[in-house]
Amino acid sequence: MIAQVAPDALLLAEKQGDRGRAFRACRLALDCLQAQGALYRPERLRWAELAHRHATPDSTERVYADLALAQAWRR
Repeated sequence: MIAQVAPDALLLAEKQGDRGRAFRACRLALDCLQAQGALYRPERLRWAELAHRHATPDSTERVYADLALAQAWRR
């Protein structure tokens, strides 16, 4: 289900130019992947990169995105 919801939510947010909603769509996908134990799958890196792109600089969003990237790159 998240494989359908998160991409659609991200696309809609990007079309609207809403970085906050785009980041939240990415975070939703990352949180779901983590809950499924998918810490080192390629889709985790993809969503982490997207989260980093949409995160507000110097914010807790950026910290979350940086941590997600570090976890994805660790493998």
